[in-house]
Amino acid sequence: MASGQRPCVYFQQGKCRKSATECSYAHVIAPSLKPKACQQYMKGTCRRGDDCSFSHKQDDMDHLRIANGATVTEASALETSETRLREFRWKIPKSPADAKPLVGFALGRFFKQALELVGVEVGTMQEVITLLASEGGLRRIDELLRQSFASFTPAQLTRVIDAQLMPFFEMVSHPNVTSSVLLRSQVMTIYNVLWAGDTDGQRAISLFTALAASLSNSVFPDATSGDSAPNLETMKAIQTILAVLTKLVEVNTSAHADPRLVPIAETFASLLGSLPENTAFFMSTATKDLERLQQRLGIGEAIPDAQTVQRKAGTRAVFELARDRPGDLSKEGRRHDNDEVHIQDIQILPTLQEIQSSRNEYLPVADPREWHFGGVPGLVDRHFRLLREDTVGQLRDAAKFELERLQNPQRIDTNEPKRQGARTYVYNDVHVASTAFDEYHGPQVAIRFARPPANRQQSKLARKEWWDYSRRLGPDALVCLLSSEGSATFFVVAAQGQKPTRLQAEFDLASDSEHAYVIVKPVNQSEFHELLTRAVEDTAYAQLSIVEFPGVLLPSFEPTLKAIEDLDIPFAHILAPTSTPDNPDREISIPAPLYSSKPGFKYNLSSITTNKEATYFATTDSITDAADQLTQLSPLDPGQSLAVISSLARSVALIQGPPGTGKSYTGVQLIRVSLANKAATGIGPILVCTHTNHALDAILERSVDDGVSHIVRIGGRSTSQMLGDVNLKVLAQRLDLTKTEKSERWKLIQRTNKETEEINKLLEAFASLGSHIAVENHLLYNYPSFHSRIYGSDEEGWTTVGRKRDTELDIWLRTGRPGSGHPRSVDELHDLDPLEMSQMTIAERRAMFNSWLCEMKDDLHEKLRHALSSYNESKQKLDVIRAEVNLRVLRQANLIGITTSGLARNLDLLLGVSPKVLICEEAGEILEAHLLTTLLPSLDHTILIGDHQQLRPQVQNFDLSTESRNGGQYALDVSLFERLVSPQDLFAQPLPLSTLEVQRRMRPSMSQLVRRTQYPRLEDDPSVALYPEVVGMRRRLFWMHHEELEDDREGVTSTSRSNSYEVHMVASLVKHLVAQGAYKPADIAVVTPYLGQLRKLRSKFSSTHTILLDDRDVNELEKEWVDPDEDGSEQTALDSNRPVKGSLNQALRLATVDNFQGEEAKVVIVSLVRSNKENKPGFLKTPNRINVLLSRAQHGMYIFGNTKTTESITMWHEVMNILRENGNIGEALELQCFRHPTTSIVVKRPADFTRLSPEAGCDLACEKQLDCGHACVSKCHSDMLHHAVYCMKPCTRLKNGCTHRCEKPCGDQCDLLCTVPIDEIAIKLDCGHEKTTLPCYEHQDPSIVVCTELVKLEVPGCGHEVTTTCHTDEHGSDDVKAIQADLIMLTSYRDIDLDIAPCIFTPCGHIFTVDSLDGTMGMQNYYETDLSTGEYTELKRSPEPFSIQDSKPCPECRGSLRNIVRYGRIVRRAALYESAKKLAAWSNRKHQELAIRLSDIEGELMGSLDFPRKPNQSIELVGPVKAQLKAARKLKTAKRYSKIQALTNEIAHFSQKLSKDEQPYQRVHDLVEIARRENTSSKLIEAFDFGTEELQLREHIQAGNLLLRSYIILFSDIITVQGKTPTGIRGNLVVDFAAMRILCDELIAEAKESVTVRQEAEAQVLWAKFATIECGVLGAVSEEENSGHQHHIDELNMRATERLKAAADICALQLKSSNEHHARMRRERPDLLSEIQTDWIERITEEVFELRRMLKERLTRYQTHEQNPTFKTYANPFVRSTEMRMVVNAMATELEGTGHWYGCQNGHPFTVGECGMPMQLARCPECGAGVGGQDHQSTEGVSQARDLDEMIEGLAI
Repeated sequence: MASGQRPCVYFQQGKCRKSATECSYAHVIAPSLKPKACQQYMKGTCRRGDDCSFSHKQDDMDHLRIANGATVTEASALETSETRLREFRWKIPKSPADAKPLVGFALGRFFKQALELVGVEVGTMQEVITLLASEGGLRRIDELLRQSFASFTPAQLTRVIDAQLMPFFEMVSHPNVTSSVLLRSQVMTIYNVLWAGDTDGQRAISLFTALAASLSNSVFPDATSGDSAPNLETMKAIQTILAVLTKLVEVNTSAHADPRLVPIAETFASLLGSLPENTAFFMSTATKDLERLQQRLGIGEAIPDAQTVQRKAGTRAVFELARDRPGDLSKEGRRHDNDEVHIQDIQILPTLQEIQSSRNEYLPVADPREWHFGGVPGLVDRHFRLLREDTVGQLRDAAKFELERLQNPQRIDTNEPKRQGARTYVYNDVHVASTAFDEYHGPQVAIRFARPPANRQQSKLARKEWWDYSRRLGPDALVCLLSSEGSATFFVVAAQGQKPTRLQAEFDLASDSEHAYVIVKPVNQSEFHELLTRAVEDTAYAQLSIVEFPGVLLPSFEPTLKAIEDLDIPFAHILAPTSTPDNPDREISIPAPLYSSKPGFKYNLSSITTNKEATYFATTDSITDAADQLTQLSPLDPGQSLAVISSLARSVALIQGPPGTGKSYTGVQLIRVSLANKAATGIGPILVCTHTNHALDAILERSVDDGVSHIVRIGGRSTSQMLGDVNLKVLAQRLDLTKTEKSERWKLIQRTNKETEEINKLLEAFASLGSHIAVENHLLYNYPSFHSRIYGSDEEGWTTVGRKRDTELDIWLRTGRPGSGHPRSVDELHDLDPLEMSQMTIAERRAMFNSWLCEMKDDLHEKLRHALSSYNESKQKLDVIRAEVNLRVLRQANLIGITTSGLARNLDLLLGVSPKVLICEEAGEILEAHLLTTLLPSLDHTILIGDHQQLRPQVQNFDLSTESRNGGQYALDVSLFERLVSPQDLFAQPLPLSTLEVQRRMRPSMSQLVRRTQYPRLEDDPSVALYPEVVGMRRRLFWMHHEELEDDREGVTSTSRSNSYEVHMVASLVKHLVAQGAYKPADIAVVTPYLGQLRKLRSKFSSTHTILLDDRDVNELEKEWVDPDEDGSEQTALDSNRPVKGSLNQALRLATVDNFQGEEAKVVIVSLVRSNKENKPGFLKTPNRINVLLSRAQHGMYIFGNTKTTESITMWHEVMNILRENGNIGEALELQCFRHPTTSIVVKRPADFTRLSPEAGCDLACEKQLDCGHACVSKCHSDMLHHAVYCMKPCTRLKNGCTHRCEKPCGDQCDLLCTVPIDEIAIKLDCGHEKTTLPCYEHQDPSIVVCTELVKLEVPGCGHEVTTTCHTDEHGSDDVKAIQADLIMLTSYRDIDLDIAPCIFTPCGHIFTVDSLDGTMGMQNYYETDLSTGEYTELKRSPEPFSIQDSKPCPECRGSLRNIVRYGRIVRRAALYESAKKLAAWSNRKHQELAIRLSDIEGELMGSLDFPRKPNQSIELVGPVKAQLKAARKLKTAKRYSKIQALTNEIAHFSQKLSKDEQPYQRVHDLVEIARRENTSSKLIEAFDFGTEELQLREHIQAGNLLLRSYIILFSDIITVQGKTPTGIRGNLVVDFAAMRILCDELIAEAKESVTVRQEAEAQVLWAKFATIECGVLGAVSEEENSGHQHHIDELNMRATERLKAAADICALQLKSSNEHHARMRRERPDLLSEIQTDWIERITEEVFELRRMLKERLTRYQTHEQNPTFKTYANPFVRSTEMRMVVNAMATELEGTGHWYGCQNGHPFTVGECGMPMQLARCPECGAGVGGQDHQSTEGVSQARDLDEMIEGLAI
């Protein structure tokens, strides 16, 4: 099995259909993949027998039963449980109202039966609880609870408790019930009924009061004597009742503050407090429940008062500053809408008000006296707020900066440095393109934005590579959509699953050349509604931008913050004390774990002793004595033994592990001891938690090596192959669902699918909001009177008739009476009677229409909210089922491994596991907020392993860290481990700490650097003194001082530092060390404090080494990626210096100090970077970071840095003194030659390495012989290089069989055969020829000589004579001769007479006769044949077209035959024809798509004319087309036209692609012409010319007309909006559409040339439309404003009228021709009659009529204007959206054929489907000529193939 290859699941079941080589999984028997048991066989119903793919083995069936929660003994009882379950179901009434109540013993038997069933099997337990939570089951519970317990006598109450209440309480508090994720809702329902079944909770109060009193009497029947000890049943009852009471308060919020529960809790507290001491262990669970109950009820909780704190004698005076409190506690009031007193009310991501707020957030300081809550609530509150500020705070500040820029662009100084905040990328010109809903991923939004300048490459591939490398907008990236109108919405980039969603398939970052599209998901689903509104009302003038926060992933902090909000922390008296200790100078006493306090319990330590020797430890024993004994019996050193024993003895244990002391090893030993005692302690699975995936893999792998079984690893970021099969996801797939789970899952999937379908329908309704159909339906159901008025007849039975394309709604909105006064309100208009409705003004009708739109939108939003809520509920329940299966896996585990962030994400799951032991590695590196989430309430034992003197937790906000000047008051980077060891406040005492003291990593000379500065008790293991010296170096430890300044940071956006001198020195030293041959690259690590230096080092080494980077460094480099947009450089190529992950044996390790803790290397090279005139050390001043930096090396360490920069730091100063003592610091680095150790080699600069040690030795000659025996002439070098020396001396080795010497240089490999020529010989070959010269090896054995003499041979069969070499067989090998060449006669090649039947050799290696291959290719279909000779003479003149699909492949292997010259003409003809065909088909589809989109945009613009603001602006639409479009983009209303401007650009690009120069025929013509001119002497290439009718010009003209229509829509809307602007603020409007009319004239000329009459008519109409618009604008301007305009208006009117007449004439002529053709067909061939296609004629005729009417109105209005100079209006003459849609639908039926293509007599293309030959007569839609045909014969004038054939002949290709 290949390394890492997983076993095949199907192979285990015998069902894999692939062979072992084909299958990507291994075909091996895997014990871990046991076959699943057959559930049907378990029930006795399996009929497959041995053919069943599931197992019928008893062991497998028992395994399934146990996996589902049953014990071995319980498994045998499953059969009887089915019977009992049926009986139990019968007792649950179907109709509770008519059910007969259960009373007395019957009720008790009912709950006892339920209790028995709950303990049998998971599926049964799930069904029982589900039944009890149903209406009938709750009826039974009510029958139990409604009894009057207060009126019972003590004896009666005791009987009821024993017979009824205790079975019920034991059932609802059963661990399997309360921990089940699937049953959480049902359990809460039962507890809700238990508390508030009588609405006010009095019934529960009476019940528990009576129970508390009864238990008190049972425990102490004679309160005065106190002699009677409670029996076991009574103590069990106390535990059960307390568990139920605690759970009841936990799930019912109203009970938290109910004072009636306090006396009950106090009674139980008094009861537990009075129990004998020997019952403490048995009642430990009850004690924990009581503590949680008191915490919930607020009993015993105290907020420390600073006034009451007893200060130590001699303490300094303090001045306590007043600090502002959060939320309503603030004296100045709330800061914003997200400023709350309780963290449970705070949203994780910032709100808009929070972003805009100018006040500082409330941040609790480290001093508990200044918290607004005390104890655990205050601790949790502090860490929630600080962690949120550290993560979300910087996002808030960055978003605020960008929002201010959007809202006040003129106030932002571009030269002003950006304020501190998260690093961001900003994308502008943002538009919400589309929305969708996916069944698996929920709501998604496609957002379009302008490409960054560096991402404007020409090719899609280059653009995609740019996005991939920059890592921008990657999966789960957090982005914020900001609007200048004041909104902020957070999204995450949608990750693509195995199958892309609809939006992901439609949009991406790279495909579109102008814009990029990103698919995102709203973080808060409620904001999806706002996005829908934005998408619908896209004409808003808000400027939008996207802010991306690189490297910030929402899953990295959101789960932790949510987990902190509801923490229930154990060990509260230790972690958050609420009072001052009595003796603050003494360590606090930590009790033993509860599970170890069991009477008589002792830890069995034999699992970690050397020979499994038995030794025991009780928590009451002496820790030091036990540790000494363990040291003698185990491989543990004294410090490790003491740490193990101390940790077992304390419920909260801390282990400090200095560098190299074996922290992980000690942790594994604790795991082994705990698991060895698992049966005795009942601790369940051990939870192992680390900060990083790397550390988690390491400790789990070590546990596997130590024999720990049943390990489960949670999380998918593991890189360990060893742990691949124990991942939770893999293990959960092996478990079957229970019957309840299967049933529920199926129902939920159906419901989810239904809700998804409903949501998508609602989204479609949003997209069509405001359409005429939608409005009509809304009126029909809500306003029938208006519906009747608009869509029916008037009171006299008349129906208003409008233009043909107008809808009834259009007519109603346009035909209102002019308004003279203020319009009535919408409410008033709703109350109008039918007669008054006809008197509504146009403004009132528009107001009504707008109100209907708002109502429709609100209704859709409400429906969507309901559908989303239902969908979310179903998805959550599906997640619960998955969690339930995971929970069953985890309950069987011995060891559960998870990271801190993974634990926060899976908190609910782990709460169900209820682990009692937590072992946390890297505790000193974990933020306290993260570590608090790991402290589950079920924990009895917590062991923290770390080192607070190494790296502290990393924080994003420097101002919150202790390194900051003001950050010490917050101390967010102080871990819980450090706080417990070295508390800074007055309320805490240091906890006992076990420190490991023997290091096994560093050579003593290096360990003393940290021993004398940090760890005075640190000892060296004897093994480290045996480490070898560093090969190639004089000293193993050295600091090379230099004063080369660090790099200048001017103009650099990165905040990090670099030093180029150190980069080159480090590179030279690495090269020198690797060249020694003693070290692999993996043995060397280069460490630096700064990310900027790491980037330069990576760039330096990337060309010579494989580079291994830690994942955290990779993420940091991505965050700090230098954006070409920011530095102004143009990115011409992608950076090749990317981090490469390789094996540790090949890769050079580069790392920052902060991400190298826990790692080690044989040789460590340190680049300190900082060297400046101010001697600023940067963050190298912290001892923690210095400690890590100096403690990573095993054999040697070399430091490059300026000592003057760091000597002011205390620890650095001490380190330098230590180095000076031994001469390990200086200004030059000493190398050492392996062969000449006394030679001095001192380097100061990178060039010195090459000069003094060019080959990793010295500059002396090498004195050692080479392997060949010659002396080495190279400079002194290492053994590795010595063995690679190439010897140039003559080779002295002799050849076999002769005395000749090898003629090659000594370093070359000798030839096996001697090739020295032997002359003057006479050797006769077998063929008779004689050789006088031969190579030596042939002279030794003449039988191998191949004769190359030329001879004449006669070919067998044909008798022809050929000249060939003597040894050649003219027919080739026997295999070649056996090839079947004649496909007709089935004759092999050896039997072919090549004179009679010539053969063709195909490129794929097969041989065929010419006749066979001609038949295959169908040559007879395309060439004329000479009947006498059978030869092809010329191409046929048949009109039958040729398709590329008709090109045949090789008959043998299906290989291509296109490169055979004989068939080149046919193949090339087909390819050219196919290109033209594809161009026409593509252009038609694209035109239809663009036209539909243009129609939609036109409708949006028309429907929103009353919505946009009407700003004061002057508009000039004059000059060239580009100038007018540019003017439109600069308008204040430009946002309104973003869509149509983008579409106009797309149409222009589309039109350009269809230009003459881009046509396939024209491009081939140009290529031929170039070839002809370059070969003027050749007669093979003739000049080629063809008429324009051969080109597909119709598509180009059609695209040009569409482009002109888009211009009309754009400019008409601009003019109309300007006209609606109030007169007082309206600016000037100047238009001149002469350039547009020129474009129309050019299209008209092209249409006439290609006889495309339809497009000619349309272009004539468009010319007239531009003239009409211009006349309308000029007509609204007074003569005083623009003198002389009347002459221009008259001229435009006259010319527009002429154009309209020309269009009308074309339409009339085409209509007449069509009618005549139709009449003739009716007479002659009625069977072939087709419907007359006159849609386009009617449309253009109607447009002509409309424009003529408008031109006439213009003249009338102008005359009115002369009389009334105040009249100003602009009209909108463009086609309505409904008309445009009909145009599109009509065009969609053209050019849709998938068969052969033809052309009419004017060259216009059409297609024929089905068989490919014409069967129906029709008229050309462009010019009216006859097209089609009948009986497979084309009509007269149709000639596609002939024209194409002539063209191909002229091209001579």
